[in-house]
Order: sequence, then C-alpha cells, then structure tokens
Amino acid sequence: MTDIDPGIRFPGESEEYRRERNRLLQAEAGLRRAIEQVAAQRRALPPGGVVPDDYRFEEVSDGGEVRFSELFETGKDTLVIYNFMFPRYSGDTRPGPPEGETAKLPLAETPCASCTSILDSLDGAAPHLSRVLNLAVVAKSDPDRIRSFARERGWCHLRLLSSRDNAYNRHYHAETPEGEQMPIFNVFARDGNQCQYCGRHFPTSELSLDHVVPRSRGGEHIWENVVAACRPCNTKKEDRLLHEVGLVLRKKPTAPKELTWIIVAVGTVHPHWEPYLEHGAALSA
Repeated sequence: MTDIDPGIRFPGESEEYRRERNRLLQAEAGLRRAIEQVAAQRRALPPGGVVPDDYRFEEVSDGGEVRFSELFETGKDTLVIYNFMFPRYSGDTRPGPPEGETAKLPLAETPCASCTSILDSLDGAAPHLSRVLNLAVVAKSDPDRIRSFARERGWCHLRLLSSRDNAYNRHYHAETPEGEQMPIFNVFARDGNQCQYCGRHFPTSELSLDHVVPRSRGGEHIWENVVAACRPCNTKKEDRLLHEVGLVLRKKPTAPKELTWIIVAVGTVHPHWEPYLEHGAALSA
C-alpha cells in the first residue's frame, strides 16, 4: 500500500478538512492492512474435517436431485457454497420484496435483503468464478419459491439448490439450533474420493484425513501434509512413515491456489492483475 501523499488537495478545501481527511486515510490504510493480514491467515488455514455426508440437494432449476459430491466438476477441485437466508432472520423487520409472487409471502418467510444484494452481484461474477471453481447457493426453502424469486431478480448464472431435506445447513453453521438461517460462505476441496495410498475410490464415509508425516514424528497439520486415506491404509500406516510400511503417495498434496481465494473474495480477476497471478495467462485464453 502506498503512503498518503501530503501534497494532495481538492479544490477549495480548508486546512481543517485536509487534516481530518488525512486522519481518515490513515485509519483506512490501517484497516486495509488488517484485512490483508486476515486474508493471509485464511489462506494459511489447515484443511478442515472430512465432509460427514454426501448430502442430497434439490436443483432449483429443474427439481432434480444432486448429491454434494456431484457439485464438483471434472478438473475443478474447489467448491464454494453460499448459504442464502430464505427465509430471513425472524427479527428482520426490513421491508420485503415490493412486487412479484415473493411479495405475497408473509414477511418472515421472505428472503434476506442483504443476502439478496450479495447474490445480485454474485450472479454477474458467477461465469468468471466457474472458470476456476464450483459455485452453488443453498437455501432451506421450497425450490419453487427460490425459482420464483430468482426469476424476479433476473438471476441467470447462479446454481441454486434447496437444502430443505438435509442436514447441510445445521452441520456447517448455516442454521442455529433454533432453526434460524445464517449467511455463510464455506469452501470445500476434494481429492476425488480417492485414497492417496492405494488409489482406490471410496464413499466419503469410508475416508479420513491422514498426516503423511505423522504428528508424532514432527509432521504439521497443513495442506501439504494431509491426504485422504481409506481405513485399511490408515490402519496399516498408523504413526509410521510411508517407506516404513511400503506405501507410496499417489499425488503430492498442495494448498488451494491463491487465485481461488482472490476470486472468492472479490468476485473476478481484473485483467491488469493477471501477470502477477499464477496461471494468469490461462485465464486470458
């Protein structure tokens, strides 16, 4: 971040205005540095736990069923899910939609206005996001209601899903114990449901996380040291190194690309940024 230029002025401003304006700019610069530090911490997070269920969602577009594992397209191993508060928080008394079928619902059953604003923007960014990751929007509501509201808002690019019949919202803190819906982004990474030792594919329930270099042997809980392993391989390996038990790592684990986090945060990648980002040339193709 560049320093504040002490010589900058707007026409007709007073010394008092300039003094207070510079104080504001300094505060904004400090806030930006704090945001950048938090973003760096987010990118450095170790992997979370294995998804406990292959949740079944209802596709809003056609009423069909799709499993959680099917939300990952070939070649894209990152899935971003936004929880849309539809219905809104029970204490939210802001006006509901002014017109359309959704406006006929009781206020408590209408969607959150803040979530709606976010999705208005995300719908435009979705085609750019889909080039590098999988994106879905989940709401615990009737698919017909979600479809009707999406049509009223003019959303064309979002993959909308209903979670009314599964426990996804509750498991991933998009729902309180009292049933209130919460807005939250969750990011998931996959390894193809493949044991990274024997290479066989398993249901999610039969895989667990394993540290390539065991924690008891000095291994860290970081992306580059964690893989999915089946129960037999996990049992065979225990707290030993691969060469000690005759196992071979199929693919070296890596952290998600920084580009993924940038796009999740800002919605798109400006062409001027691409030379400074990994795989920037591929994005321009």
